[in-house]
Amino acid sequence: VRLDGWQAPQPLRVVLDGRARSPAGARAFDAQAPSLALVAPEARAGALRRAGVSVVEVQTGADGHLDPQAVLAALWERGVRSALLEGGPTVISAFIARGCYERVVVHVAPLLLGERGRPAVFGGPPTLAAAPRLVLDGVEQVGGDAVLQLTRQGD
Repeated sequence: VRLDGWQAPQPLRVVLDGRARSPAGARAFDAQAPSLALVAPEARAGALRRAGVSVVEVQTGADGHLDPQAVLAALWERGVRSALLEGGPTVISAFIARGCYERVVVHVAPLLLGERGRPAVFGGPPTLAAAPRLVLDGVEQVGGDAVLQLTRQGD
């Protein structure tokens, strides 16, 4: 989503798709902005390539998912120096667990979701002492949501 009159170049859209299951015609790959699909080396990405999608193979971790450090290294090699990560609990948790973040912005809606007894993000540290430390930089209300802005505290 862009503001009316937006004149700056569109950011690179990066799709983390380890198994190359995204449809080549997906909106993320349209001509409105440059796009890149990051896939596992064993993924069958032929349909994406034939559709003209830029595809880069990235190593997976022990869990079989794309390794966050390999993802960031691939982006760095392409000149990307800043990234906004949006995703579900698996992607977000992987980046947090590997320490691959500097800042966290959390949108909290006045809804209770998720499976019983399961954390929504990061699976949780083994102890409180092992929990990542964040500094609260700001809180604002956006519509009915609260937005927390947090910065990773030095390790």
